[in-house]
Amino acid sequence: MPQKRDPSSETDAHNESLETDDRSRLAGAVPIGRRGCLRLAGATLAGAAAIGATGTAAAKELVNASEVSGSTYEVPEGEQVRILVGENEYGEYGDLENALIKAEGANVQIKSFGNDWTIRNVGIEGPTDGDQPDIDLDTDGGSGLVENVYLGDGDANDSGGIFVKKEHSGTITVRDCYVAEYLDNGIYASAPGQSDGGGGTTGIENCYGENNGVAHFRVGGEGSYVRDSVAVTNDAPGGYVSRGVWARRDDIEVENTDIKLTGDDATSAIWATGGASVDYRNSDYETTYPYGDFDGDVDTTDIGSDPDTSPPSGVPTSAEEAAGGSASSDSSDDEDESSETDEETDDEEESDETNEETDDAEESADDEQARGSEGEASDEANEETDDDAEDSDLPNDVTLRSETGDDVRYVFSVEGDLEAEPSGDEVSGSTARGVLLSESSEDAYEFAGEFTEFRYSGPIVIDVNGETVYRASDD
Repeated sequence: MPQKRDPSSETDAHNESLETDDRSRLAGAVPIGRRGCLRLAGATLAGAAAIGATGTAAAKELVNASEVSGSTYEVPEGEQVRILVGENEYGEYGDLENALIKAEGANVQIKSFGNDWTIRNVGIEGPTDGDQPDIDLDTDGGSGLVENVYLGDGDANDSGGIFVKKEHSGTITVRDCYVAEYLDNGIYASAPGQSDGGGGTTGIENCYGENNGVAHFRVGGEGSYVRDSVAVTNDAPGGYVSRGVWARRDDIEVENTDIKLTGDDATSAIWATGGASVDYRNSDYETTYPYGDFDGDVDTTDIGSDPDTSPPSGVPTSAEEAAGGSASSDSSDDEDESSETDEETDDEEESDETNEETDDAEESADDEQARGSEGEASDEANEETDDDAEDSDLPNDVTLRSETGDDVRYVFSVEGDLEAEPSGDEVSGSTARGVLLSESSEDAYEFAGEFTEFRYSGPIVIDVNGETVYRASDD
């Protein structure tokens, strides 16, 4: 049974503000503070937990990596757990090593913070059932290492395997990993290459991807690469398309990487979009996609047609094997190895751990190409999967009203894109501000990601995705 770490929330007598610790992606009830300052850490509004008079919402269980390392760790079906790795301003969580995580039907995620962290010899038994990728990675200009990890059972809730956050600005190496049966990408590492991203590098080495939707290896960020890896699709989950490597925006090297994509869901072996180019060399591939083996700016050197589809040597093929370390690599750099003696932090300080996003604004799996009645897709449909398209709908909406007709002033920010609907007020980047002057007036916005801050004065009512999640009069 995982150790519960309920976030605490306190009312500040000076500013009457309330903050919550649950920073999950929009997947639960919206935690709201009192007047002066609110932090909306996110909301899902399907099956949302009710907001009480104190404005708090149900918390996830937060666990330090140092408490999980070296053990078999069971997460019951339906439970939410975040395993924290590395360190940030709220504390030191330790590295995650030699851990078997039994999480079938559970919402579990491993999250890294800071620099010089390690996730090694870890196996997750699933399929999991989460609303976020099973591993969420970030650096602050330093390095991080993911090595000898098994994610071969996938996720039952259309999520992804490994996600690299947009803010990543250092170097992350993902090595000797088995990633299979994820609908929203196997390894999703293109977000740092966005114009407002951290520009960090991700190196994928000696990894195996099988039956992942959208792409097995999705990469961006200057200097990023895929080497010595294998991608295989014969039946992608959920009927989504499946690519071998999807390069976004930057120049990407793909070397000694065999790709075999067959079946109705298979598309291009290599896809380069958003100004990206790919140097594909010393590899073999096979596809059954009728519209082209490569799409975009792809240069090939020494390419054959007889791919080896077995997992590369050193990749674990079960969760137990990964946790036992029997497939661990000797090629780890010393700088990627950090101490296992990090200290635990106070429960209330772990609150800011989940700055989670799947980067819905940039490139969600939900708008992947539709197929015709015979399972064929046109070139135009293929191009529509580039999520930078201007007509992409944002997934969430928020409506703000004055309950009594008295003046309401507000300002809020979100992590993703933000657009005013016709009744909206002023938008600057990911921040909106406005004034409500009557009971009949309302402002509405569409957005992606999660709320990062919300300040207001007056009798505000907040609706998210059609559900009233907060009334100032209830506070």
